[in-house]
Amino acid sequence: AARFVVGIGIGGAPVAFTLFAEFLPAAQRGKMLAVLEGGFWAIGAIAGALLAWAVLPARSWRVYLILSAAPSVLACGAYFWLPESARFLAVAGREDEAMAVLHRAARCNNKALSTEFHLSRAAQTVARRRGALPQLFSAAHRGTTVLLWTL
Repeated sequence: AARFVVGIGIGGAPVAFTLFAEFLPAAQRGKMLAVLEGGFWAIGAIAGALLAWAVLPARSWRVYLILSAAPSVLACGAYFWLPESARFLAVAGREDEAMAVLHRAARCNNKALSTEFHLSRAAQTVARRRGALPQLFSAAHRGTTVLLWTL
């Protein structure tokens, strides 16, 4: 049961990463994502080693397993507070909800959305570029699709 919970936490991590990227300014997106990806992996690896060094000599491996799984369990609980993707909401035609998410993000950052910002134009642009499932198996994408599905 605990392995299932950890799997959910690990499997959901890319969702948070993608949402974080969605709210970053384009000019800083690459740098911030590199820091997030590189920094958190490095800190997590060091923290795991230090936890093992502190716990394993005095306690059992079960205590170490429980303690090392705690961040994943906490992450699962934190997902309930993540906002829905404003981009997804806009493309799905739920523009009022998308604007509410963007206003909340702006308010959290002590900013205001420009009055010239129109979500409907941005949503229409994204909706036009949206692909379909059969495109995954077209000659141009077949190799990549099979490769990604087998990894």
